[in-house]
Amino acid sequence: MVQADVVIVGGGVAGGALAILLSRAGVDVTVLERAERYRDRVRGEFMPPWGYRELEDAGLLDVVRQGDCALTTSSCAYDELTPPDVAERQAVDLSAVIPGVPGGLALGHPATCQVLADAAVAAGARMLRGVTGVEVHAGDRPRVGFVHGGTAHEVRPRLVVGADGRGSTVRRQLGIALRHGGYRTAAAGLLVEGLHGWPEGMQAIGTCADVHYLLFPRRDGRVRLYLCWDRADPGRFAGASGGARFLERFATLGCLPEPEMFRHVTAHGPCASYPFEDTWTDRPYVPGVVLVGDAAGYGDPVIGLGLSVAVRDVRLVAAALLDNPGWDAEVFAPYAAERAERMRRLRVTADAETRLRATFTPEARRRRAAALARRTGDRQSWLAVWPLLVGPDLAPPEAFEQEAVDRLLAA
Repeated sequence: MVQADVVIVGGGVAGGALAILLSRAGVDVTVLERAERYRDRVRGEFMPPWGYRELEDAGLLDVVRQGDCALTTSSCAYDELTPPDVAERQAVDLSAVIPGVPGGLALGHPATCQVLADAAVAAGARMLRGVTGVEVHAGDRPRVGFVHGGTAHEVRPRLVVGADGRGSTVRRQLGIALRHGGYRTAAAGLLVEGLHGWPEGMQAIGTCADVHYLLFPRRDGRVRLYLCWDRADPGRFAGASGGARFLERFATLGCLPEPEMFRHVTAHGPCASYPFEDTWTDRPYVPGVVLVGDAAGYGDPVIGLGLSVAVRDVRLVAAALLDNPGWDAEVFAPYAAERAERMRRLRVTADAETRLRATFTPEARRRRAAALARRTGDRQSWLAVWPLLVGPDLAPPEAFEQEAVDRLLAA
């Protein structure tokens, strides 16, 4: 019979990270993971400087850097409204964003999951793979049923953690509803190999005609690419030829200095499309169960902060458990309050970024042109998007007010 103090449903980034922190402290942890091996699902693979600091504060940086991971030291906004040489002179030095933090991280999601899982096992956690039929029942002594190796099991831990992603089975079974901010844009991502002409450590973002692009380089010519476009055409890069059409669009991005280089890369993994939106709940816990990461609601991926949010969740939940031996439900009230305000702030940031870079009307183009013209002379006018790099805490409170968004987007 399986026994544990804590059962974590989901062995991805959030689940693996929490298993490490609790196991290191002597908590008996069992992780239930559906996948036999981690696959590329085109999910968050960038951590800005504040996410790097979150990993440090959680004691997880050394673990994550053992995976498919590269330091990003600059961010260049190649945009159709800015000549490439000007964009390069205005590139943000990511090593200067937060004192003591050398930059951001570009991660391979499957490899990151694996190194976290391996470290959790090394710390004493049990990692069960190929688990199906998970049923969670809340209460002061929760109950978890599941099937592993063809055999049904039941465990009565002190706590269950739902770390099973956007479509969380745990969340659904407990009846915790997510609020939705609305579908803003459609997006697709693709991992490519062979982009050897790209500057090492330089990520890029920008807008070109009908798309907003993002580029996150890793090592040895491997790069994660994203495109965002109008939600009216959600299937733009769907189907068997979607990856080829995706790369063709990158090869015609006239804002980039040498877009033809994208004709010579090789796709490595799927080209997956999904909607960009915010979801959240203000109370991600019930007696005996708490949600972390995307299971507790996720920010719009246009700002690329999902991994950083997950690590913050894990750090706060681990601290709540280790500092409060009673483990009653209300030990998570401070975590819930902090997360609610954090996600509220990031919704403001996502709205500002979407309206700045991922809206494709003539009016939006005029707004972006005005904002770019102010960028060097009026740095405060960009306050609304500072949290992309410094996070929801280091940016001043006024960054999350409508006045800051209006100032950024004033035409």
